Amino acid sequence: MLSDLRIGPKILIAVLLVAALGGAVGVFGMLKMAGIADTEEGEFSEALKTQAIADIRSGFNRVRINGLEYLLAADDATRATEREEFDTEVSDLDTRITAYRAMPLSTVEAESIEKFTTTWAGYLELVTDRLFPLAQQGRLDQVRAVRANELSPLVTTLRDALNVLAEESVAQARASHELAEDAYRDGRAIVLTSVVVLLLIGAAVAVLIARGITRPLAECVRVLRHIDDGDLTARTGVRGADELGELATALNSTASTVATTVRHVRDDATALAGTSDRLSAIAEELTRSAQNTAEQAGSVSAAAEIISANVQTVAAGTEEMGASIREIASSAGDAAHVAGTATTAAERTSDTMAKLGAASAEISEVINAITSIAEQTNLLALNATIEAARAGESGKGFAVVASEVKDLAQETARATEDISRRIAAIQADTDAAVAAIGDIGNVIAQINDYATAIAAAVEEQTATTGEMGRNVAEAASGSGNIAADITSVAQTANQTTHSADEARSTAAELAGMAQRLGSAVSGYQV
Repeated sequence: MLSDLRIGPKILIAVLLVAALGGAVGVFGMLKMAGIADTEEGEFSEALKTQAIADIRSGFNRVRINGLEYLLAADDATRATEREEFDTEVSDLDTRITAYRAMPLSTVEAESIEKFTTTWAGYLELVTDRLFPLAQQGRLDQVRAVRANELSPLVTTLRDALNVLAEESVAQARASHELAEDAYRDGRAIVLTSVVVLLLIGAAVAVLIARGITRPLAECVRVLRHIDDGDLTARTGVRGADELGELATALNSTASTVATTVRHVRDDATALAGTSDRLSAIAEELTRSAQNTAEQAGSVSAAAEIISANVQTVAAGTEEMGASIREIASSAGDAAHVAGTATTAAERTSDTMAKLGAASAEISEVINAITSIAEQTNLLALNATIEAARAGESGKGFAVVASEVKDLAQETARATEDISRRIAAIQADTDAAVAAIGDIGNVIAQINDYATAIAAAVEEQTATTGEMGRNVAEAASGSGNIAADITSVAQTANQTTHSADEARSTAAELAGMAQRLGSAVSGYQV
């Protein structure tokens, strides 16, 4: 129950307990002091009675002296003076006797003072009524006789009474003193014992409270030292509802939370290291794909140059065929020669167009390869984006690079689709040109067979030649576009290579970060 109290109430209880015990000791001491004071008051009262008895004795002696001086006076004037002094001393003595009788007296003292008072009255009567008149008459022998026979016993009685009073007063004073000493000794012994007991109780309570404070603190310090050494499994065994119990509970909770956090960080560092390795592999694959794309783009560029040269050849052949037709128109006589020339040109043109068709087919294969590479690049970029998302905050930079790579791959795919469309158009035009050349051969045969239809054939050949010129022009334009698109593909491949290098660098940074993070938490025991 005491362990559940908070520190403030514990200390307050200890202080109040010590204060209560101290108060009890103080009250007891005050009671003892009051008893001693009462005893001292009685002793003082006895001292006053002793002093009063001494004053009565002194006054009695002065009365006797004044009476004796009266008896020995030689004249009336001296006797009058002595009588006045005698009366004054008697009055003072009566006052002292009255004051003494007003004091608290024991039975012995009351009897003794009563005896003294009665004897004192007889003494005064004897002195004033018999001795003073005898002395005034000069009868000293009778005075001596009265003093010796009658007055002396009274004096003895008075002295005995005073001695009894003095002895009784001394006895009572001694008894009061002994009571005071006994009360003092008893009080001192009890107070000292109470103080010792109070000190022992206070020390026991202080030790109990101190142990209730220092032991939990020492346990908390032990756990903190274990945590400082990297051991997050240490826990305090302190229980209680006071501040130290709350501190120990909070320390255990903090150690558990830190251990869980370190465990998660360690797991995340391991996962981050694995992710960085996968990112590095993806970056390597992306680099190889980009290099292959660049190499194939170079091949396509060379093929495009060949196509362009062939188209130029076709254009030249078309121009020559136009000249032949013009010669046919100007000279019908040269029809056979022109027909032969046209046949040769048609064959040459047919061969050229066949080459153009073959080159277009090769370009289609290259474009298919580029399209496949772009799709692989897009897939790798998508995988890189997913891995970057798993890496969290550390993979944001790589996510940006992966997004750029995906955009470049998509741009490459669009470019290859455009090239495919253009090459399909070239192939269609090439087929049309081959068909046209076949028509030219037929026309030339008809020219040989039908010389009379030269004019109509010339017109037909003129129209066909114009169409061929337009087709050849379109083929030349298409081949130029192919070359430009292939150049763009090469640039895109270079950019992809650069992005892959950045991705590989980012993956290396992630690997280093994961290693440092793992090293930071590897020293903790969870």
